[in-house]
Amino acid sequence: MANRLLIVVGAGPGISLATARRFGAEGYIVGLVARRQQTLEKFRDELAAAGVRTIYRVADCTCDVDLSAALKEIQVEAGLPADVLLYNAANIKWKELLSETAPALVADFAVNVADALTAVQAVLPAFGSLSIGKAGLRSLAHGVAKSLDKTAIRVHYLSVQGRVTPEDPQRSPDAIAERYWQLHAGAARRHPRHGRNRLANASHGAVPLTARRSGCDRMSSAAPQR
Repeated sequence: MANRLLIVVGAGPGISLATARRFGAEGYIVGLVARRQQTLEKFRDELAAAGVRTIYRVADCTCDVDLSAALKEIQVEAGLPADVLLYNAANIKWKELLSETAPALVADFAVNVADALTAVQAVLPAFGSLSIGKAGLRSLAHGVAKSLDKTAIRVHYLSVQGRVTPEDPQRSPDAIAERYWQLHAGAARRHPRHGRNRLANASHGAVPLTARRSGCDRMSSAAPQR
């Protein structure tokens, strides 16, 4: 499956990198967006060693202008529209809800949910299959699915539950990456005439879903290891 582009927003060493390797093994070009250039260079070198062409941009997803520009620049350099979007940026905290402050909650929501919309807008209208995750993105996923109901775009919700550990065959980054691939490949088989299919992101919430009409899915798996 050559000449396809996966973009990962919020690239980290766990699920993000494993998914990049999995799609890269299928011939995808990989675009990475994160805040630290040193981290991105390390990921690029690791993927290059596996024969995966990688393009990266430094951007903070809390800045809509920078994130949008980064996503567009990656697509221009690749010479391709984004075929798959993995939004995996998260402000991860383990904190008792009643000890949280309202401003901190709003800031978390911006990263975990609102900025995903910016990422989606930056790659539309190229999309064909879209998967949005994180527990806080459940409503957004259903809302986007409803808005795109009469298009070729598929919306999936993947809820990753528990703790990500490399040793666990069901809760490892590689296992989660394989689940992403299965969602994407399954959408491609169901809608072959549309050609391109997209996917977008992993959840760190424990939210069971059964809404198959929107292409929602659930994975009883992992907690934060981006």
